[in-house]
Amino acid sequence: MSRSGVARGPLYDPFERQWRWLLEYGNAREKALVHRLYVEPRVRFYCPYPTSNEIHLSRNTAYPWDDNGMPFVVAESDGTYSVRNGDGGVHVRVTIDEVAAGLLALLEQLEPPRRSDRRPKDLPQGRDRRWRSLATTSSDPEVRFVAERLAEEPEVRRYYPYTSMSNVKLSRNDEYPWDDEGLPRLIRREEGEYVVVDGEGELRGTGGLESAVAAFVRLLADIRISTRGFQQTFCEALQHGGGAGELLEIVCRFKRLGLGQQEAYDAIDALRPGLPEPVEDLLVEVLDIVTGWCSPKHRIWEATRSG
Repeated sequence: MSRSGVARGPLYDPFERQWRWLLEYGNAREKALVHRLYVEPRVRFYCPYPTSNEIHLSRNTAYPWDDNGMPFVVAESDGTYSVRNGDGGVHVRVTIDEVAAGLLALLEQLEPPRRSDRRPKDLPQGRDRRWRSLATTSSDPEVRFVAERLAEEPEVRRYYPYTSMSNVKLSRNDEYPWDDEGLPRLIRREEGEYVVVDGEGELRGTGGLESAVAAFVRLLADIRISTRGFQQTFCEALQHGGGAGELLEIVCRFKRLGLGQQEAYDAIDALRPGLPEPVEDLLVEVLDIVTGWCSPKHRIWEATRSG
């Protein structure tokens, strides 16, 4: 039993948790769409994740998403919805009440899903163990209380937890020095009251643990969505002949939204295979600055990392 009196079991199905999170915290359009899809067990078997005006389905519960070949839904500007196949082609244009049927028709063309296909634990085992350890064996009761609640959130469990002054903090890597630049923080201010600040230190929420966690998760979701948007924006600039200066400005802009150094590196590096040599050379130049292997005055992040 948690301190709030709500029974909490072990970490429960993160697929179900993601559906419920979107039903509760998604924007109005996402809520309306997810409400229609949630009633179909075949659709609910997968993990939903939103991008701008789209709901995708994934076999796993953490970025990078395993959605290869999976159909998805796009909210069109005219108020209709297009159900698209795994290649992005439009399968059918429907009203919101017909979305679930259209999506089911495409899912039926795929191999029948098996429970073993679902991979909720995509994070390193050490990261999962760390969350469980903080929630059950930490010597600090405040850390145990907060870690137990945060560990229920797939959006939070993507990160490695560490502690400082009885607060649970998040890192993109699993060892010191921590990579937490741009990540929000949940801070205990006094008994029963918590504050949430974004990566710039701006206050974004205050109140009891439940309301603070909701604000905290929303900030992390914004970072995840912006990370996906980063690769798309970067790729579009590349296709339009953008030079190193324009590409690095995009990196800096998304860094201010919470994009991490490793995330930026992985997104850019994934674009390299098959590119013409001059374009790949341009990406290597950008990656040198992203990793910090450049003059200190040109670095975007203070830390350096190996490519």
